Amino acid sequence: MHIWFLFSYAYLRFKDEKTADANYKLLSDKKLCGSQIVVDYVGEKSKNKSVNKAKPLSVEDLDPLRLYIRGFSRSTREADLRKHFPKALSVTVPLKKKDNTPIG
Repeated sequence: MHIWFLFSYAYLRFKDEKTADANYKLLSDKKLCGSQIVVDYVGEKSKNKSVNKAKPLSVEDLDPLRLYIRGFSRSTREADLRKHFPKALSVTVPLKKKDNTPIG
């Protein structure tokens, strides 16, 4: 099954914080299938400080091993993400429960 993304977002998980930091720097200027991607940390290192204060933070919200990416084109498949980010231990694309399509 191929999942098609509509300018969606994903999370990349790395083996340790040092690897996540190195990949943050490498990915910050990367294009994926012709589209510039946006890379950010997940948690305290995030550049986006507009966190919803009403929602309690979970362990996943503070994971220093994960990077958030967005801005890849609608023709990008999960296999494409895995190919472009080989150092990631996992690639997670949040899906809508209703129809199993990417959130974003």
